[in-house]
Amino acid sequence: MATGDTTGSGGTDGESETLSTGHEVALPLSTHATMTGAVLSAAPEAVRDLLPAGLTPVRATRSRAAVTLLCVDYDRIGYDSGIEPYNEFGVLIPATHGDSRTLPYVSVFTRGVTGYVWHLPVTSEPAKALGVDIWGYPKEVADITHDDDGTTRRTSVHIDGDHLIDVTVDRPPMVSRSDSGVSSRQRMGPSCASRPSSTARSASGRTATRSRTHSATTHGHSVSESST
Repeated sequence: MATGDTTGSGGTDGESETLSTGHEVALPLSTHATMTGAVLSAAPEAVRDLLPAGLTPVRATRSRAAVTLLCVDYDRIGYDSGIEPYNEFGVLIPATHGDSRTLPYVSVFTRGVTGYVWHLPVTSEPAKALGVDIWGYPKEVADITHDDDGTTRRTSVHIDGDHLIDVTVDRPPMVSRSDSGVSSRQRMGPSCASRPSSTARSASGRTATRSRTHSATTHGHSVSESST
């Protein structure tokens, strides 16, 4: 898989930030990571309930909203931060500002689109502090593993001993891409297929209920590796 190494602004100005764990992080932050992802569809009413006022979910189809799952393996966090490599699993909701009707994916090109970070478990306390202290992300510590056999990559997430989700992504062909000052190379393929079960989490990223395990399998969807 390809790798990326870029310094991005991260939306934060300043020379350094001392985390609650005592780690000092130079800003803007430079990281290096491998990332796989899947875009699934969900009931628009349920997705809309997870968004703050002023954001409208982007539709994946005429009647379904898009939800993005990201599985990240960070192998470098800054240059002298002392933060060890960690894994991350993200649930992001593509959204536009305003409450007008959106068209499936067309809104990405016609309006400003943001990804609302709804849940972001990571595998260490310093990684949690990095997101919470600086950017206010809904991070919590979890057990996240990535298993790559050369043709597929499977990510498993456990929180408080409960099995939350498995995400398996096939490796499609790769193309190079640079976007908004962030260098990356992506593997792109046809649409994804999924087999979601059910679990419920609060909009703040904390557990509401967790009754059954999620499972998502993509076939030839995007795989990207970059750093910000």
